[in-house]
Amino acid sequence: MNSALSARLQQARHRLFVGRPAELASWLSALDSTEWEIPIWHVHGLGGMGKTSLLREWKRAAQERGVRVVTLDARDFEPTVEAIGAVLREQLNETFKLDIEPSAKPTELGAALDKVEGRLVIQIDTYELLAPVDDWLRENFLPQLPANVAINLAGRNPLPLPWHSDSGWQELLRSFDLGALTVDESCEYLQRRGIAGGARTNLLSWAHGHPLALSLAADVWLQKPLEEQPDLGGNSGGDDFRPGDVPQLVGSLLGHLISEVPTKAHRAALEACATVAVMSEELLADMLAPLPGVDFEATSSQTPSPDIRALFEWLRSLSVIQANRFGLFPHDLAREVLVADLRWRNPQWHAQLHSSAREHYLRQIHQATGGEQQRAIFDCLFLHRMSPAVAPYLQWNDSRCVIEVARQGDVETCLQWVGRHEGAESKRLAAHWFALQPENLIVIRSPGGQPQGFVFQ
Repeated sequence: MNSALSARLQQARHRLFVGRPAELASWLSALDSTEWEIPIWHVHGLGGMGKTSLLREWKRAAQERGVRVVTLDARDFEPTVEAIGAVLREQLNETFKLDIEPSAKPTELGAALDKVEGRLVIQIDTYELLAPVDDWLRENFLPQLPANVAINLAGRNPLPLPWHSDSGWQELLRSFDLGALTVDESCEYLQRRGIAGGARTNLLSWAHGHPLALSLAADVWLQKPLEEQPDLGGNSGGDDFRPGDVPQLVGSLLGHLISEVPTKAHRAALEACATVAVMSEELLADMLAPLPGVDFEATSSQTPSPDIRALFEWLRSLSVIQANRFGLFPHDLAREVLVADLRWRNPQWHAQLHSSAREHYLRQIHQATGGEQQRAIFDCLFLHRMSPAVAPYLQWNDSRCVIEVARQGDVETCLQWVGRHEGAESKRLAAHWFALQPENLIVIRSPGGQPQGFVFQ
């Protein structure tokens, strides 16, 4: 690449980089030391969460301090010992003017690197693709590297258990789980893109702090002619800009968030999981029952079919899927783009999933009692979260809220709410029933654990 263009590209990337203060501070501290106290640095997170951008910032900071960097992407070579050795040999010869023989084994590269003056960094992006050789890298290749070498790894998944269960690696590894950008960081990014304050609200709400979603939504916004850009600050009557209405944007994000969907049944399971608040094996079986070609009949009332169990376990393995004690649920942004894509691509199947889930919840509401019934009511309301009849009256924090039976300290908080909004007599009656049926007092908590509301039956 032309050196002048390359410099401009690096400057633009640096100018638009926001957030990640802890990851940057830790790396800068390591660079300011005279030796690598922590030689292995690992970042993981959803596709599009900014792992590559962080590697670039780490690289820029290292190069500014005279530390040379070699960057590899696991998408560019096969996950074999021989391929890793060949690509490293080529890069090291080119970067450090070494003369490593083609016949040199990968485990002999450490001796060549020991001849390099000063410290250096080897970065490997898309590390999840090297899972077949992770054991070899951990046990054979990395231990023979000299003390002047640090390794940066970036991938979608956390490192396998042996990295963390080995007391030796525990002291030599620093790992970061990249989450969403904060609201302030997202606002700063949009400001740097030249998007005015009033226009940010809808973009922030839709992107959920996901860096790639924020970037793509900003691209779409800025490509609109100026006269078509609605004033989200309320100074005009234009329609709100909805990135989910742009199929190309949704498709691009899906490609980054979900790398591979093996079969039609797997795709249907993923779409079903995005439709509901939390997915269980029983609910998955009910929602996918209309899907032809797969045996969803349970072997018993307690045991799901092998097909359902396999699909549920596949969902659990995805980096975009999280879990709580009720079941599985997707990352907020993954939920939004999956549902937006499904409603655009196959509205009939979206309606069928919605109908099957509603029947499941209504059956639970009529058969269950107490907290289980309240959970079914909430799940049914969540299913209708985009309905004009429901959405204006409820604010959804997606799957990050916690619903559980009240703890001892919650009762007084709930009573204060009743007294404030309904008066002393209602508070007295509530105290009577709370004491009589404590198991029926259900509290909704914020992600931080603070009570936000309650339901009592």
